[in-house]
Amino acid sequence: MIRLALTLMTLLLAGCTDARPQANLQFLNIEKTRDYAEIKFNSDMNLDKIFKDNKNQRPVHSELICSLSADANLEFDHRLTNFANGTLTEFSETAGKNKYNFKASLLFWRSPADESGSDTMLADEEVINLLRQTKEIPCLYRMTIYLSEPYYTKKMTVPSKNIIDVLEPKNSP
Repeated sequence: MIRLALTLMTLLLAGCTDARPQANLQFLNIEKTRDYAEIKFNSDMNLDKIFKDNKNQRPVHSELICSLSADANLEFDHRLTNFANGTLTEFSETAGKNKYNFKASLLFWRSPADESGSDTMLADEEVINLLRQTKEIPCLYRMTIYLSEPYYTKKMTVPSKNIIDVLEPKNSP
């Protein structure tokens, strides 16, 4: 009887979880706008609609986050020293079957040594100096969900050179 009760409870709990598969992200390009770096990438899942069909699990906060150092831990409970983040928007260029195009407007930040302080925005020169120390940086899309564990995509890598190229000042002829 106890075994039956445990089995039923396990099945009930398994039915309450709504684990979503991790989306694969693929870097496309990055461009500099006046105030930020706009990164474009695609996903094999529509990130805007992952939790739309479940009324009990609503997104609370979401962002694309990238580490600007060797620290590849991009989870919410880990504080990165130097990072980039931005909100996501879908764009409509044709991506192909089961591909969804997204872009994020990235800003670059440094966390304070003291956790009670505020993040400070990095100047382009600081970002360039950090990126020259690594070949590529890890990025992922993450989302906090009401009444659920956070959602994370798989990591994508972005070549540091691509970001450096758009941030470096261009010499006029």
